Amino acid sequence: MGNKTNTRIVSIGTAVPENVYLQTDLADWMHQRLDSNNTRMGRLFRTLYRKTRIEKRYSVLKDFNQSCSNPALFADASIEPKVEERLSIYEKEATSLAEFAINKCLVGHNKDNITHLITVSCTGMSSPGIEIQLKQKLALKQNVQTHAVNFIGCYAFFPALKMADAFIKADPKAQVLIVAVELCTLHFQNKDSDDHLLSNSLFSDGAAACLCSSEPGNNASLMLKGTDQLLIPKGENDMAWNIHSEGFLMKLSSYIPQLVDEGIKDLIEKLLGDKNLERQDIRHWAIHPGGRKILEVCEAELQLKNNELRASYTTLKNFGNMSAPTILFVLEQMLKDNELANGENLFACGFGPGLTLEAALFEIETHA
Repeated sequence: MGNKTNTRIVSIGTAVPENVYLQTDLADWMHQRLDSNNTRMGRLFRTLYRKTRIEKRYSVLKDFNQSCSNPALFADASIEPKVEERLSIYEKEATSLAEFAINKCLVGHNKDNITHLITVSCTGMSSPGIEIQLKQKLALKQNVQTHAVNFIGCYAFFPALKMADAFIKADPKAQVLIVAVELCTLHFQNKDSDDHLLSNSLFSDGAAACLCSSEPGNNASLMLKGTDQLLIPKGENDMAWNIHSEGFLMKLSSYIPQLVDEGIKDLIEKLLGDKNLERQDIRHWAIHPGGRKILEVCEAELQLKNNELRASYTTLKNFGNMSAPTILFVLEQMLKDNELANGENLFACGFGPGLTLEAALFEIETHA
């Protein structure tokens, strides 16, 4: 007899740092930092940043304010902060931001029922890690099992969700808390290469938590129906994330949207085919807003014509790309929009180094 236990996301909480920056101001900051006397470069920065469709981004750093008198990392444009300097700030800030998201997620839920804690991050690492720190700060029970999904990238929430699903199928009474936290702005680079200019224009800081359970939540729940992964090997050199003495270096080429375009339809057909579903059976779409162009090619390839990616665009506009937490911001926005009906299917997808595409299929449960 098959195991009929289903995993559900029953609550989501999100958090961002207090330092908020308009995208237009960040373009001016970049211009001043790299070549303030080059007016053409200033125009290029303003055009590049405007085309992102991002209006504001968040950071744990005050450094990106023109009037900041005591930058934590980026005081001298001719000197790259060392990786240990960047990670020192990560160790101070990441746990607090993650805790804030968790506390919002757990409103109305008893933390003593939590059996597993999974942390997700690629912008900092240490051992013992933030999963141990959070277990202590949250005063979770000693028998709570802790796990970490580290250094995967923007799609890392999906492997964490698959871990939670395995734990819950093994023990239907399990309640799994997942928290993703990324401080991407710590890894800003004082370089004018295309890769760094593009990544500097997109990434932001944020944290998001979700509680997974076999039991439906008090409000709307997202019941997991299936997951899948697709690797596009020829994108291996177009999206990468490497540790260097000067920080974590992102390679992000303009070829990425084309690679996503080539893979997204195959991933959907594979995931839906296993469930005897077709493209038209999907009512809602939660696509990781890795960038404006990625969302546009997904719209075209999936033939989405009625603003179906509104939550993804709204998240990109208001927060930028926060790497792993971002997809939970999108799902939270969809729940807030209150347009989800009981029994409808929701497809969620994220992209990361490799080039790797990860997806999950959910059925919406409402209790109105």
